Amino acid sequence: MANILVVDDDVKIQEMLKQWLTIHSWQVTLASDVQQALSQLSDHHFDLAILDLRLPDGSGIDVFSAMQDFERKPEVIFLTGYPTIESAVSAVKMGAKDYLQKPIHIPTLLKKVKDALSIHNPSPHILVEKLDELLQSQASQAGLQIKDICQPLGISPSYARQLLKKFLGVPFRHRLLYHRIEIAKKLISTTDDPLYAIAELSGFRNARRFSESFHCLTKIQPKEYRKISAVQRKK
Repeated sequence: MANILVVDDDVKIQEMLKQWLTIHSWQVTLASDVQQALSQLSDHHFDLAILDLRLPDGSGIDVFSAMQDFERKPEVIFLTGYPTIESAVSAVKMGAKDYLQKPIHIPTLLKKVKDALSIHNPSPHILVEKLDELLQSQASQAGLQIKDICQPLGISPSYARQLLKKFLGVPFRHRLLYHRIEIAKKLISTTDDPLYAIAELSGFRNARRFSESFHCLTKIQPKEYRKISAVQRKK
């Protein structure tokens, strides 16, 4: 069952949203201002937050900004009146899932909620698979950091490290090195590019670091691997 936080200072809107959302078996918690919202977010995990942009003690943007420090961030849909649409669009560009203009059209709301929940809160197994896929696809980028692959998944670097360690048994740097060496092995086997060029294409800053890392993982030097690959191609 998904947990949804509704933040709006209009009691009628609160109750209307709660009524329609609970019909679909979603658990709904209500808050009326920024402080109440942050208190709820600190104490409970939510899959989705529906935030009114205008609140008595601030803005839904304030709540959204505070969420960015959370290990697991809920998806966010903003509620906005006409004068604040620009702010809602800006928030979506910052990473919010969507926005909905008041007066609220219930079928549209329900569709947006379903869309938001469908991409949120995957199991740790799915998350680590996606993390590793992103890491593999970006491993050739020199200077790649764990935060670069966390952002598309909406998780924190510390949580990503926990996932990699728990499910793959290695820290981020070791897994990154593995993918870079796999890229290098493929290039060595299929091209005649010089090794220094392959080092660069695999994400290494220099050939020496590349040779040391290659030997560490494969127990042979890149030159030896090339000879073995050449022999195998001839068979």
